[in-house]
Parts: sequence; C-alpha cells; structure tokens
Amino acid sequence: MTMEPLRLPELLRGLEGKWVALRNGKVVDAATTSDALFKRLRARQIRDATVMRVPSEHDHGAELVGIG
Repeated sequence: MTMEPLRLPELLRGLEGKWVALRNGKVVDAATTSDALFKRLRARQIRDATVMRVPSEHDHGAELVGIG
C-alpha cells in the first residue's frame, strides 16, 4: 500500500488565518478560533484530528495541536 503525501498548500488554500482540523488527509472542519473549532469537533465526536492554525501572509509560522 502506497501512501501519498499531504498536499497542505492545496488543502489549506482559502483558510488563511483560520484554525483547521485535519483527519485522513482532509480538512474536516475550520473556525476562526481554536475554542470554536474544539467545540465543533467535540459536538461531532471527532477526537483523532490534527489541529493547526493556517498562517496568513502576515504570520511567520503555524501552530499545531494534537488531540486524541
């Protein structure tokens, strides 16, 4: 079985400045704050996602948070 690498720039295009949840190579949800995103993930019982803030053009890096 061959795994394809994630194409983050393509996946995250248009989500600059938002917090996103990734699972199985797909964006499963996005919100403007981490609190809002975690509430939505909890409501959907998603516990195995990788959460990150997508940097905007003014940011110098990304923030990653693991849940699960």
